[in-house]
Amino acid sequence: MKWMVMVFFLLQGVLFAGEMEVRSYRVGEEALRRFYWEQIEGSLAERDPFEVDADVDVVEGANWLGEEVKDLPFESRFLTGVDSVRDCTKRVEGFLGRNDFQGRAVYDVKRQLMVVQAGAGWHEMLADSLERRFPRMIRTGVEIYAVPGVVRGTREMFWSGPPEGAELLTSLSCLALPGTAYAATTGKGGFVMEGEVQIDGNDWLVDSSATWSVDVQGSNFSWKTGFQVEGGMPLVCEIGSLDGARTVLAVMRHDLVLMDGGLLNEWVLKEEGGAFLGEEKLRNVVKVDEDVSPVEDERGFRVFTVPPTFETFIATAAEAPTDDPFATGTGGERKTRAPLYGERPPELEGVKEGGLYDWRELLEKNGVAFAEGDFVVLHKKSGRLFAKLSEMNLELLEGIVMCTGPGEPRWVRVDFLKVELETGGKNWKPGDGKILKKTGICLLPGLSGEVTFGEELAFEVEVQIDGNDENLDVRATLSELGKDLAKPSFKTGAILRNGAAVKIQESQRAGKRVAWVVRATVVTRDEVVKGYLKTLK
Repeated sequence: MKWMVMVFFLLQGVLFAGEMEVRSYRVGEEALRRFYWEQIEGSLAERDPFEVDADVDVVEGANWLGEEVKDLPFESRFLTGVDSVRDCTKRVEGFLGRNDFQGRAVYDVKRQLMVVQAGAGWHEMLADSLERRFPRMIRTGVEIYAVPGVVRGTREMFWSGPPEGAELLTSLSCLALPGTAYAATTGKGGFVMEGEVQIDGNDWLVDSSATWSVDVQGSNFSWKTGFQVEGGMPLVCEIGSLDGARTVLAVMRHDLVLMDGGLLNEWVLKEEGGAFLGEEKLRNVVKVDEDVSPVEDERGFRVFTVPPTFETFIATAAEAPTDDPFATGTGGERKTRAPLYGERPPELEGVKEGGLYDWRELLEKNGVAFAEGDFVVLHKKSGRLFAKLSEMNLELLEGIVMCTGPGEPRWVRVDFLKVELETGGKNWKPGDGKILKKTGICLLPGLSGEVTFGEELAFEVEVQIDGNDENLDVRATLSELGKDLAKPSFKTGAILRNGAAVKIQESQRAGKRVAWVVRATVVTRDEVVKGYLKTLK
């Protein structure tokens, strides 16, 4: 029995130790005290109320974080010039709910900074343990640019910086709590912004409903829509062109902000490389499986992406989930119902950072059968579920995963182009004609979007996507006679192929032949994030 216990802790050491890294955590002492008490109260709730808890470390006194140390236990740029720090290694064990923490931690009371030396796995657990308890706000910021030229198709939605010749017309931002309506305006009311934002289950994807009204430097438009965007990542929304010579763009971002005004993706810094959380979150959004090497076997091997609520969904009524699926009790006993997986299978040897959690027991209770050598493990860091099962059980697992939450977020970009065509009855082809006007909107499927552009051009549109993202049901009303859509230039509905341009109205007057063309394009979160990440290299 003793040797089994030794093997267990050795395996955990392999999984969590790795190469020692130094990272800083910007977190106040009072917040740490509150986090620690939450852990203590959780353990006390399971004890006999009449038991004498002499072994409970009471959080009180000036030295509750730990004794002051003069000789630093490790070197770090975060500790340059400090005159005193406290050894808070024991407290970190409390934050993690474990007594086998392998590392050292100190706290600089003056700068409210915790500096930790540990393996990457321990850092991951610590950041997750603390971050989930941070109250957070959302800062919505919008910049309006005028850029030369007009693109005929759908413009890239990621932002690598203003293009050559771009002019910043105006900008505005507003801080708000999730679920609270916000409103803001520039000094003279040239830019009015209002809406509401929510944070979804993974704490980084922001649901946004927004209305903008802009009247500045010859650009006059209003824009009303709803969509989803990754926190901290800029998103380009093209408003359009009224003269076929320049285009108005809106660059929007939703930054997750902590109580001290700092950004969520900057509260942890690495010794080398500085801020990394935001980029790391974005890289985990896209399904990058280069570190997985399937082995030739008659059993099937697949990779699924699951939301943080996966365990809660598949929990049985007899075994209700804990508030924290990865929480542990005091004294090192694991309370989580997803224990660490042991020696990594050959397929997953390339998955270096972050622990793998064994989901076999939970899935067996939900009807998934395992043969010898089969496994289903979760890599929490990337939200990937690695499964080696028979094909029938892989299909069953796929059904379970599909029911755990919504699929990949998707937007639809709808563009309306007015083009001047050659006369003479020539058959129109996509790409023909001189662009006279262009306008459009980004919106979530099923929502209605509205735009007014200039004094005459206005439209509203609603789009539905079929199951395979190939066809889009577009219902649109557009007016060139003023902003009153009760008197439209055209009102129509059409089934369009994803990304295809279709002529929906044509007229000829005074020797000119003009047409309105519509294009509806599905935009996936993966496409936008991958494009943006390429700009960071």
